[in-house]
Amino acid sequence: MKLATLRDGRFVVVSRDLTLAAPATDIAVSLLDALRNWNALAGAIGRRYESLNDGRVAEAFPFEPSQASAPLPNPRQWLDASAFENHGRLMERAFALPAADYTINPLIYQGNADDFIGPQDDVLAPSEADNMDFEGELGVVLDET
Repeated sequence: MKLATLRDGRFVVVSRDLTLAAPATDIAVSLLDALRNWNALAGAIGRRYESLNDGRVAEAFPFEPSQASAPLPNPRQWLDASAFENHGRLMERAFALPAADYTINPLIYQGNADDFIGPQDDVLAPSEADNMDFEGELGVVLDET
């Protein structure tokens, strides 16, 4: 099942081949709402997805990936864990942290989530002279853990 959040905030279901989308805000006001209430809403979202793929959704419209925002554009936080020593060393320098032994203690930190970008958005980054740490990351949504 493919789900997206559009730039205007609409929660949509996206077809298997990524060519069509269908509104799903009548099921959940947002992707976050859908995730929070997944047990109650998954069936309806799944039926909308299958109907879209079968060509049975009158409100379907062409899906433009460039119109997608970050799937969860305004999460409260993000947590990052890294087992890469080089990343830890860069974070030490960036935040003036004492040296750590990353073979014993992996790097884990919490970040502010106010700057998530969409899958086709330009990444605005400072100069490489600023010793930036640029990395691609992906999110994993878990049930209660």
